[in-house]
Amino acid sequence: MATSDFQENFFHCPICTEKFRHPKVLPCQHTFCKSCIQAYIKQEVSKTPGRHGFPCPICRTFTQIRNPSIPYEKWSDSLITNFNLINMMEAVEGGKEMKCSIHSKTMEYFCKGHEKNICSDCAVFDHRSCEVTALAATKKHEKLLGSVSEFLLEASQMEKKNLESISALTESKNAMERKIIEHFAQMKERIDTAEKDQINMLQCKYDCELGGLKENQEKCQNLSENLQAAMEELRQRKGDSSTDIENCEENILDLKRQLEKTLKSIRGKGAIHISLRSDIDLENRMEKLSTLVGEVMVNISTEDNQPIGASGGKGPQQLLGFGNRFLDQNGTMENGGLPPSYAIAVQQFGGPMLNINPPPGAPGVVHMAHPGSVPSAATPQILPLGPFGPTSNAPKSLIQVASFNAKRPSDKTHCWLTGAAFLSNDNIVMADRNNKKVKLFSNTFYCIAEMAMQTYPFDVAETCTGEIAVSLPKQNRVGFFHLETLTPCSHYIDTEQPCLGITSGHERLYVCCDTTWSKVGCIRVYDKFNQLLIKIEKDDRGKDMVSVTDYLTVCPLSGNLFFKRGGLSKECIHCTTNQGTILWKAKVPSWMDVPAGLAVLNDGLIVSIGSLKWISPGGQKWEKLIDSSDVGGPCALSVSHDKTRLLVTQADAISNCKENDEVRIFNILYQIG
Repeated sequence: MATSDFQENFFHCPICTEKFRHPKVLPCQHTFCKSCIQAYIKQEVSKTPGRHGFPCPICRTFTQIRNPSIPYEKWSDSLITNFNLINMMEAVEGGKEMKCSIHSKTMEYFCKGHEKNICSDCAVFDHRSCEVTALAATKKHEKLLGSVSEFLLEASQMEKKNLESISALTESKNAMERKIIEHFAQMKERIDTAEKDQINMLQCKYDCELGGLKENQEKCQNLSENLQAAMEELRQRKGDSSTDIENCEENILDLKRQLEKTLKSIRGKGAIHISLRSDIDLENRMEKLSTLVGEVMVNISTEDNQPIGASGGKGPQQLLGFGNRFLDQNGTMENGGLPPSYAIAVQQFGGPMLNINPPPGAPGVVHMAHPGSVPSAATPQILPLGPFGPTSNAPKSLIQVASFNAKRPSDKTHCWLTGAAFLSNDNIVMADRNNKKVKLFSNTFYCIAEMAMQTYPFDVAETCTGEIAVSLPKQNRVGFFHLETLTPCSHYIDTEQPCLGITSGHERLYVCCDTTWSKVGCIRVYDKFNQLLIKIEKDDRGKDMVSVTDYLTVCPLSGNLFFKRGGLSKECIHCTTNQGTILWKAKVPSWMDVPAGLAVLNDGLIVSIGSLKWISPGGQKWEKLIDSSDVGGPCALSVSHDKTRLLVTQADAISNCKENDEVRIFNILYQIG
């Protein structure tokens, strides 16, 4: 009974419900009789003429006909015959000898015209005009074809996938080509603008100095002429009274003193020349620009995000691209390996670091640590990454590996970088409060774009929709910008009160809002459509969160929210759920400690509090990660997505010094065990 049900369900066509005759299989793995699927194709083509394919009668998966020139009457011929099914049917029916229902003889032949098995009498009397073959030969032929049917089907599917991959690759290449052309067009425009600014500055300095020289020359000439005229007048007054002569002599002495003073001031200046500033080297600037312009930006990756060119023998081989030469992990220069156009410009932190030696102090210069010796066993190591980051939770210390200058030539004053964030594409975005700008830097610390704001920005964050959110306190607004170009988006969020710290996680956007005369301080939570979900206004004791201040951050794994509170309480660091339920609080080591920036790391927290310190999960333990002398006045913090690097901005709002312009990158060393 079970065998009968199996044959009825498995060996019967879904369209005609009869036993399969010349079964044809579609790419979706559904099988139909050749005549049935051809009749269905004719019906579908009559509905939608012009299509080079048809949907499956069962699952509606569209089957594309590879050769559009084939008429639809022969589409069924181009489909693959399901020889596996034929072999199974023969295997099931092979246990019993097939007899002709008319002549009661063994069926030894196969009629191709009627597609059925026949006996010898049928071949002589009923199928004389048909093409008849021996059934044994037909079975042998079908068995041979059945052995390769799976490969034919896989090849068909692979061909379709390759066509889609070629189309996607072409689209991505064209998009990247347009982006590169636009990038270099902007670069040329900025270089032309910088050239004009320098020429204008040179002309202004020249006009200023030239005006001063002409003024001194004219003054000296007038005094000389007046003195000569007074002396001539004195000669002509030999017979005048002594009073007139004394007045004339006094006038001459006064003119002489003025001329002497003018000559002394001119003599003290000496010759004036216009030259380059002493700390500017055009050759070094040109070399640095060439390195930045020649940096390879194109990355080729497979579907699993593994860069093409990894060597199987030594593990993943990450390369630094500079022109057509590459540095391997041992720091040696290689000309082989990947083609130059397929270079991968990435840096593996924790291995030897690249040493670039431009002139110190040049604007935008990248300073990286020199490749050091291999650490000893007692030294904390950079641990390998697991599925969710480093295999150890607690950081041990920080090692500075890079720094760069965030001040741009167009900035009017030194920076005050109150917000910073690593982006998912490894670029860096920062909010410069002093210069009222949002700045976008590449992973090699080259300024890609900057956006001037009407009011100062405070904090930045990348949203789940791939945009950059910027809090604008004075406008009570959160603005949005495109991730790659920093161009503004058309939408924004009206927070109804000053917005300060901002962070994103688990498809939510968290905005810390300050107190106004009509509204209490709170944390506003928005969904990915920028719709307000909740306002966290009360703590676990039912008190208003009126003292919530500036920075906050969210854990990407647990979704827990971290923020600091002002006021007189020492429990100023709070960890809550994304609904505001208090999980734990942390007391600052001293009442004089005032936390600034926060960065979540494995459900613990890095806090800039004079120096950089780590709060363990639960808030019970504080550990110093770096000495105060190593980093002064830390402000905004950001941990990279792979949890191996920490970005730290400097902050000295009172003195507004050049140290504020420096941004530092640290390697995070984890404690083993």
